[in-house]
Amino acid sequence: MKAVAVKLGIDAAETVRTWVRRTEIDAGRRPGTTTMDAEEI
Repeated sequence: MKAVAVKLGIDAAETVRTWVRRTEIDAGRRPGTTTMDAEEI
């Protein structure tokens, strides 16, 4: 995550981790509230 963050010019690797988690939830590979469901709420 750190290497990707550096390549993207992002200071925090946690940002990349958050993007990955969100993508996994939206794809159904990880439990959680999808982006579409969160927008409806």
